[in-house]
Amino acid sequence: MSVRDWLCSFAIILGLLLTNSVSAQDSDEPKDETPSVNSGLVSALKFRGIGPALMSGRIGDIVVDPVRKSTWYVAACSGGVWKTTNAGVTWKPIFDGQGSYSIGCLALDPNDRFTLWVGTGENNSQRSVGYGDGLYKSTDGGASFKKVGLENSEHIGKIIVHPDDSNTVFVASQGPLWKEGGDRGLYKTTDGGKTWKKILNISEHTGINEVHMDPTNPDILYASAYQRRRHTWVLIDGGPESGIFKSTDGGETWKKSIADYPVVIKAVSEWPFPRSTRKLSTRSWKPPEAKAVSIAAQTGANLGRALAAIFQPAHSTTRKSSPAHTNSIAFIRLIPT
Repeated sequence: MSVRDWLCSFAIILGLLLTNSVSAQDSDEPKDETPSVNSGLVSALKFRGIGPALMSGRIGDIVVDPVRKSTWYVAACSGGVWKTTNAGVTWKPIFDGQGSYSIGCLALDPNDRFTLWVGTGENNSQRSVGYGDGLYKSTDGGASFKKVGLENSEHIGKIIVHPDDSNTVFVASQGPLWKEGGDRGLYKTTDGGKTWKKILNISEHTGINEVHMDPTNPDILYASAYQRRRHTWVLIDGGPESGIFKSTDGGETWKKSIADYPVVIKAVSEWPFPRSTRKLSTRSWKPPEAKAVSIAAQTGANLGRALAAIFQPAHSTTRKSSPAHTNSIAFIRLIPT
């Protein structure tokens, strides 16, 4: 090869190298010299909850919109208040901006389905229990809330709104678990929560666990008192101050009912139903003390499948008779025999 031919070949090769270099510099794609994790690689991945779930999975209460049956409000004992408008397909937290994450109970105003009452502080006694900071009220279906009192209750067990007067509300407060006192007892407001009056007080150690209203007569009330106190070394779980109290005048006066029957009612099913469809049935339980208790269950034929009333007596009970029913148990009345 002559010098001329060699120079021509060199010039061609050099030209190709320069062309490739310029082309690479003009490319819009950055050169990935060190491959690593980047947004393109992880964009399809979504965050998911991995815990802790051990102590946060408890549901304290559920209320359902009586008109829009797919709208539910759910109280999470350690997770605020949640709302669904599509029967549980999706959920939205509606209480995150408030003062307590622990929720004890909920109540919808029977006269206004957009008025929601929230009692904070789950009504349990374990060491891990969360406490609340009082009572809250929403008048717009949970879009906003206002604190309306009982800031020192810590654990609220039940809220009942009067069926004929939305300004009259009864609140059962179990009170602080680790100390005496506080806003403990049964409270009543007649002005929608602006002021409160304690209408049943047992002692600084005994609170009111729940309160229930006779659906045929709102002046008849039943309240369960629960004597408890937790210390580091022991839980005082019940005592002589526990019992069931009855009022026939809207809570003005109370009488201890079944004083010698050691039982604490944890839940009694109740349901609004047309009075014209009311039927009467009877069930009875016999406790170890051989003190028979007659339970009259007033039911409505349009209520669907049966609901069970949950009792937690100091000792196990023996059920004497239990006829099958397909209607919901609307109310439980305890009658000593």
